[in-house]
Amino acid sequence: MKIKFKKAVKTIFYFVIYYSGFLKLWLLFFNKQNKCVVLFYHRFADKKNNSILHKLDSEFFRKQMHYINRWYDVISLDNLVEKVRKKERFQKTTIVITIDDGFKDNYDFAYPILKELDIPATIFLTSGLIGTSKAPWVDELGMALEKTNQKRLFFPELFGNNIINISDTASRLSILHKIYLKLLYLDHNLKLEYLNRLIQYLGNNDGTKCHERMMLNWSEIVEMSENGITFGAHTMTHPTLSKMKTKEAKAEIYLSRKEIEKFIKNKVNHFAIPNGQPGDFTEELRVFCRNENFRSVLTTNFGIVNGNTSPYDLPRVHITGPLFMFAGELAKIVFKKVHRGVHG
Repeated sequence: MKIKFKKAVKTIFYFVIYYSGFLKLWLLFFNKQNKCVVLFYHRFADKKNNSILHKLDSEFFRKQMHYINRWYDVISLDNLVEKVRKKERFQKTTIVITIDDGFKDNYDFAYPILKELDIPATIFLTSGLIGTSKAPWVDELGMALEKTNQKRLFFPELFGNNIINISDTASRLSILHKIYLKLLYLDHNLKLEYLNRLIQYLGNNDGTKCHERMMLNWSEIVEMSENGITFGAHTMTHPTLSKMKTKEAKAEIYLSRKEIEKFIKNKVNHFAIPNGQPGDFTEELRVFCRNENFRSVLTTNFGIVNGNTSPYDLPRVHITGPLFMFAGELAKIVFKKVHRGVHG
């Protein structure tokens, strides 16, 4: 109840400061800060979307992009990394757009908006899945849950003798999150074994594929690369790198980059860690990326980029919701840093 109350208060507060014009007035005076927020996205959909997998309404995305174009300095990831390396100041609070995984909906919904508004962005590709009917493991599992005819789940290895209700959307969304947390940091091979068994358990009775192509193909990627979108490596198969043998983890990174470069005919300079939290990567892999001449490594650690940030440990921010919530959260991130006196 307390959490719901706080959320309601925050929503009302953001609504008031946005529609009253106070937030825009604040930005006129306080957005010239020496800092950058790297936003990251995953999937997009139209308003008819009812998937249990989170997808941002494309109209929300359009409004967000219009907003940051108006009130912030939007630059490419290449530009950001050069500034960080040279320790150059940001003349105005700066935004960088990144998108992880490489889903087909990036091309269908996000790309036309970015192209129309001339906003640079970097898409990190799970390159071993590009042009296939496969997807990152959590999305494969989510789609299997979404399409299954099963009403209950019995999987003792993860849930003991409990029989889990999966008869409706809410229960399926809940169990997807629980399975994700249980599988994420398992030994890589054991995770794959459990995942395959779960999908088989949930699968269509006729054994056919339960989804259409979910990922980009190379022709779409080449088109985007010729129109303002840059591409980074995000491994071949989206594993938890820290739970693999080091040699295999390095191969995931190296081969991902080479596969992308083969098709786009440009150098791939940036790598984003799958999942992106501290437990997902090792210092040895970070050194490997540096030695392989990647220009940056991106995490999903929450934070802003300033003069003290390493290009091999770039934090990012994920903000959801309608425009007034997006605008309020973005200003909060910047304001809290200003208030604490962190100027980089």
